Amino acid sequence: MYPFPDANILYVDLSSGKIEKRTIPGETYRLYPGGSALATYLILKEMPPGIDPLGPDNVLVFSVSPL
Repeated sequence: MYPFPDANILYVDLSSGKIEKRTIPGETYRLYPGGSALATYLILKEMPPGIDPLGPDNVLVFSVSPL
């Protein structure tokens, strides 16, 4: 299998208006290839356990499928 290229994602903090471009390693993108798999990975990685579901520190992910 050929190596996957790194993928870029955009983080937007709606409270402060800060926008940041981050890179996902190609190996991670190969394991979670877009859509709901990548969204679940990002939510579990970025959101601490026990967070208030309606709190400002919560995470919202928009992700598209590679197909």
